[in-house]
Amino acid sequence: MPFLFGDELKVRLARPEDVPAIHELWDEQEAILGVKVDRPDLFKEPVLLTLVVEHRGKIINAFYAEAVVEVCGIGVDPRGTVAMQRAGSQAMMFFRNRGFRWVRCFVPNRLAKLISKPLSYVGFVDQSDALTHFANDLREGA
Repeated sequence: MPFLFGDELKVRLARPEDVPAIHELWDEQEAILGVKVDRPDLFKEPVLLTLVVEHRGKIINAFYAEAVVEVCGIGVDPRGTVAMQRAGSQAMMFFRNRGFRWVRCFVPNRLAKLISKPLSYVGFVDQSDALTHFANDLREGA
């Protein structure tokens, strides 16, 4: 791996000695955005990959990919929804105990009001005012 882009840009796997430079990038990002960013350990699961971008040997950007649980409902029977609400806290403990830091549930916009209350019972918070969802469908044939 590294990937070279011209003579001056290089993308490579991050190394532990890169952490101070990455923290400087986080500090700069927080100052510009006015928002504290999440700072996971970039070399432990659930982080799967951390890359840095170098310009003439100086780290100018970094990226990480983290494994996240996505919860998807199947079925429309309200009794099943109630049963899943009751099991939800146990499921969240299961995920936490396995090292996951985030559990997400994407709901079609037209169902958001209907499903928000059952999801709130197990700790989900609507973040649609703070986040925009982008996806890259890697499934075969999609």
